[in-house]
Amino acid sequence: MIEDTLLTEQPPVSKDTLIERYEKTYRDALSVIDNEVKDLIENGREMTGLFLYVENLSIIMEVHEALTGIYSIVYSNKDVLYEYNSKRIRQLNQSLVPTLELVNDQESSQEKRADYVLRKLEKIGSIKTHRLINTRIISELEYMIRTLKTLVEPDFELPHESEEEESEETPD
Repeated sequence: MIEDTLLTEQPPVSKDTLIERYEKTYRDALSVIDNEVKDLIENGREMTGLFLYVENLSIIMEVHEALTGIYSIVYSNKDVLYEYNSKRIRQLNQSLVPTLELVNDQESSQEKRADYVLRKLEKIGSIKTHRLINTRIISELEYMIRTLKTLVEPDFELPHESEEEESEETPD
């Protein structure tokens, strides 16, 4: 999973925050699509370019999934942040916007829920586009990165699976 890759590929004393590392992974993959894939295809290496495109699109989707997991915790528990007067939530100066995964209208189609999310993002000026990647995905990524950079404290790290397993095995 990308969380493990990001955490292990970085030097032990990294100055980048968790969100900055996700952003770098996302931007690097986007750059490969915009530059290397383009060059390969333009130079007659179509299959190599397509495989590289799919590989980097997968990386972008993994970053989206990871950030959605973190953002879901914040969004679903925003009342706790407001109740305890979070400085970080006040720094945003706007209400949190749901991502597609957080829109709980089971009666609406996925397309209608996606349109709803895009309208909410557009209302706060967070619509981003890319000629090869879904606008909702790119817009949600850019919004979550910007928002989580404010909401997630710089020294926060996700718990490692091995730490969780050890805590389960340790008797009280």
